[in-house]
Formats: sequence, structure tokens, C-alpha cells
Amino acid sequence: MTTPRHRYLRAVPVAVAIGLIALLTLEPRPRQAPLSAATPWHCLVCGQLGRVDVILNVALFLPLGFTLFRLGFGPLRSALVGLGISGLVELLQAFVVAGRDPSLSDLLTNTLGAGLGAMLAQAFPRLVRPEPRLAGRLAAGAAIT
Repeated sequence: MTTPRHRYLRAVPVAVAIGLIALLTLEPRPRQAPLSAATPWHCLVCGQLGRVDVILNVALFLPLGFTLFRLGFGPLRSALVGLGISGLVELLQAFVVAGRDPSLSDLLTNTLGAGLGAMLAQAFPRLVRPEPRLAGRLAAGAAIT
């Protein structure tokens, strides 16, 4: 039986993931305001660093999805929570935080990251202690790589 204290302790990693997201996305950057204003919000992979931005956004929300799954959320619900948090971040970047660049790409890739994090958490036990057949496939894939 899970006590209220244990439930609270299980929620701590989610709070840490959300705090990390806030720390990395809501820091004002007033010197970048002209560049942010010039970037269209609807662009999906923009500029020279567009691909890097996509990868970083997915990676930023992976821990959130992973910890939400460990808390009992499925991949879809984790992605929806990621969508909500990302939407809030993008709104804050658009109207409150100076010099940040809100975009549709961020919203989509953050949501994807949360969903992938939950899917990774779901597959994690099988990857850490795979059954013999899967272990052989993983070893062959690693050897090929």
C-alpha cells in the first residue's frame, strides 16, 4: 500500500524535471529580443541551428515523460502533460519573458519528448534485463553500430 508520503516522494522527480524545464526555458535574454522577433513562430526547423534546437527540445522533455510514466501516467497522458507544460512555457516566452523565441516547433518537439520519455520508461525494464532473444538482437545491433 502506498502511503501519502511515498506518493509525495514519487512526485519529487517530476517536480525536478519541471523545475529544470522552467530554469532552461524561462531565463530572460533581452539581448536576443531582435533575433527572437525576426523568427516566425510557425517555422518548424528554423535557421542554422534548427536541427540542434529540435534535438535539445526533445531531450529536455524526455525526463518529464520518463518520471510521469514512473508516477503512473501512460505515454499518451505524459505527452498531453508535456503539451500543457510546453504550451505554458511558450505563452510565457511570448508575453512575459524578454528575448525568448516561442515557436510551434518547440511545442511539437517538447510534446514528442515527453511521449518518448514515457515510452522509454515503459521499455526500460526489458532493455535493462532483456530476455535472451532480445539480448541477442541488442548485442548484434550494438556490434553492427
